[in-house]
Amino acid sequence: MRLAPACLVPHVLILLLFAQFAKPQQPVSVAFLHSSKPFIVLPVSINGRGPYPLVLDTGSDVTAVDASLFEESGLQQVGTSLVTTFKSANSNQVRGIAREVAIGGLSVRNVEVLEVNGANYGHIGRGVRGIIGENFLDHFDLLIDNDHRQLLFDEGGSLASGFEGEHLPMSQASIFHGAVLHHHPIVSVTLPSYRSIPLRMLLDTGTNTLTFFPTAGKRWSGANADAVTALGVGGDLSCETWNDKVRWGNLTLRDVQVASCKSATADRFDVEGYMPTYMFRQILISHAHSYVVPNPVRCSIGTSEVAAVIPKQ
Repeated sequence: MRLAPACLVPHVLILLLFAQFAKPQQPVSVAFLHSSKPFIVLPVSINGRGPYPLVLDTGSDVTAVDASLFEESGLQQVGTSLVTTFKSANSNQVRGIAREVAIGGLSVRNVEVLEVNGANYGHIGRGVRGIIGENFLDHFDLLIDNDHRQLLFDEGGSLASGFEGEHLPMSQASIFHGAVLHHHPIVSVTLPSYRSIPLRMLLDTGTNTLTFFPTAGKRWSGANADAVTALGVGGDLSCETWNDKVRWGNLTLRDVQVASCKSATADRFDVEGYMPTYMFRQILISHAHSYVVPNPVRCSIGTSEVAAVIPKQ
């Protein structure tokens, strides 16, 4: 881990920009659509059609939609992909390539999209048609603002330079059964009641509970655990839950709801649990620099507020 440097623009510094240079692109703010908390639903266009309400899911490496939207948005099958979920064994899903996926005017071309048969997102929000995954999201730095129900997308570096806080390392790939898995934002989180060695956890916008994956065949839960149903993008799960202390970098979180679910064991996944972003007021995810800042603090003066333009001679 490392601490963030001071804001790139000190209070006494005036940044001089020449007029012949293009102005840096500013972050784009997109308001959350109505949905059941903790889920973030955004308006997403596919192949110039829509927008459609999709769930933001950093826990998914790929974007996925229901069968009717797959057809409606002009997607065509180019193959199949193997998908693993909490509730089911591995299954093959139809795969297509979107010419363009866009949110708030920002777009990514040639995005893999899965058709998920039988998907039901009704527990998340009315009319939700699928999920927008990391194969779109990791083209941008993100500021998830749960307090104000908005998300900032940035492809110009303004977010990374405009906020202070502890920079917590984030891996974006892993190896599972000999295969390299991309589009996986993984962080190191310690659950002291279980072990002192950090757990590799997927940073997840698609859950409301810190979910721990025990070793197969070894049931483990914290003190005074209760049987509950945990809510996730993939549906409901039968779990045990308890309150515990969690450490992430220099941050200690107390009375965090932790769940251990019967169908989710470490041997089935490339990580040892899911770390929800929902527990933070704001969280900055820098895909460009591979770090995360929980509850970042905005610099008092940003680059756009102190820029002076020298006329072209």
